[in-house]
Amino acid sequence: MKPFTLLVSCLLLVVACTPKTSEQKVEEVAQQEVEEPTTLEETPEAPTGFVVRDPNDDELNEFGVITEMQDAGYPLYNVTISFPERGSSSNFSLNAEQAALSHEASAYLEQYATIYYESEESTEVLDIIFNGQFLLGEYAPEDHEGLESFTGIIRGATRTSGDLPSSLKIEGEEGTLEFEYFVDNETVTANDQQVTVYYYTRYVDVITYLELSAD
Repeated sequence: MKPFTLLVSCLLLVVACTPKTSEQKVEEVAQQEVEEPTTLEETPEAPTGFVVRDPNDDELNEFGVITEMQDAGYPLYNVTISFPERGSSSNFSLNAEQAALSHEASAYLEQYATIYYESEESTEVLDIIFNGQFLLGEYAPEDHEGLESFTGIIRGATRTSGDLPSSLKIEGEEGTLEFEYFVDNETVTANDQQVTVYYYTRYVDVITYLELSAD
């Protein structure tokens, strides 16, 4: 090997064996991070805390298609579920902050899901009479026939309701009547006063667990 060629080879070997400076290492790491793009998962994940389980003793269960998820003022939804095998459908109530949901509410529409629910008694107040006046005004029913009535002191109507109804009760000689109601200014005026309410009782199927089908 010629002396000049030998000298060049030695110099290249020295450069290759010289430790890299901190600046060079940082620069190479940064370059690798730029050259390696990250990928994002687009599959929706189950909300934190959701656990797959069997229905408890108080729950009924169904499997059907969620055909309607109507916003009733968050977190409440009116849900319609179709059961194609039976050729029928049913309406349910859902509180998205209380029920166990495997996905966000919007993900269930037109999808099969497993449903657990409880049938709860609900008091629907149609009229309140205070000092001989109908508090619902033009919205009061023309006829109270077929409705139950309860007289007592109304409690809890301390302020008007927002997007959700307020929890009220009437304390009377026969006991206490509790119900959900959208409180307006007229109802606030009647708070802690004697009123008579006309109402009916119905049962509402309230969803407690909703799991989107994997199929």
